[in-house]
Amino acid sequence: MLLQIDGWQGSGKSVLWSLLDGHPSIYCTPGHDYLYRSFLTDGPSADWMEVKRFQTLRERLATTLYYRLEDFAHQGVRVHDISVDTRLETAFEFDFYEFERKAMTRLAKSEEWSAEFIVEVIYASMAEVAMKAEIGEMRYYGSMSIPVAPAERKRFSYVFPNGKSILVRREAKAIIATRSNRIPLAGEKKGKSGYAKEFDNLVRNFELERIHEFYAVHDELQSLYPSQYFSVGFNELVENTTVTMRRVSDFLGIEFEESLLRPTWQGLSLDAGEKSLVGTEHDTWQTLLSAGQKRVLERREKFAIVYRNLFSFRQRLLGVLRYTARLLKA
Repeated sequence: MLLQIDGWQGSGKSVLWSLLDGHPSIYCTPGHDYLYRSFLTDGPSADWMEVKRFQTLRERLATTLYYRLEDFAHQGVRVHDISVDTRLETAFEFDFYEFERKAMTRLAKSEEWSAEFIVEVIYASMAEVAMKAEIGEMRYYGSMSIPVAPAERKRFSYVFPNGKSILVRREAKAIIATRSNRIPLAGEKKGKSGYAKEFDNLVRNFELERIHEFYAVHDELQSLYPSQYFSVGFNELVENTTVTMRRVSDFLGIEFEESLLRPTWQGLSLDAGEKSLVGTEHDTWQTLLSAGQKRVLERREKFAIVYRNLFSFRQRLLGVLRYTARLLKA
């Protein structure tokens, strides 16, 4: 089954991902791929799935971060941020082309496709190549999401009826503080990617309001589908790990094991000296933000309704402009 590890960028998804990594019933993918996003608009069984069209499948995968795994395989290394100023590198041995051969061969031999089936075949093949063993059927394949439009998120339970989604909820101010103080990834400049952004850029683009809207959508989905949607607080996850991970294991219906308390990646420890992803929160907004930045965010939260209405108006206007542009091109 697909397990979506959900949350905003900088919310702490990777903490939950690393804690789930060591459980024998779960395979967590090597990084953010979100390859199942393209199926959220196609539906559980689109026309191209009925005729098993590989060209369309590859076109769909190319719209996600699927092929970034190929880059990771060539680089032979993965980076993990333990905090905004501590980065850990781990070796990554993965034969991307063996993985692709396995996955596509299995899909070619299958009698019929569905979105859920395709995703599970791809992740099962990925797990076997990464672990260098025949693993049998895993209970869950865990993959980190990327924030997308509410309309797409609301289709998860329809497209993946057997899937589950766990949201890591972190205070919006802490997310903005983390994202505006991160070290840019190799080959990127701060503000030029979704990973590390300038504070003013985040505020100008309604980051705080978008985070609150993101959480509101999840709360709506969790109230409608409590067996599929769940949430944990970031601080609870980091500072009260045992209790929180017991709740997570209960939700997933898996045996609680001590491995759920140790952050790992593909079986390797993610502790950086005395720093760990769990135990204490390293990046607090109180220490990362200046006095002026704190005032800006406090003002935005105080008048949250006004700013959310401005954000909603902006989004509707952009939608109208995009629709008009498509009409003019037609």
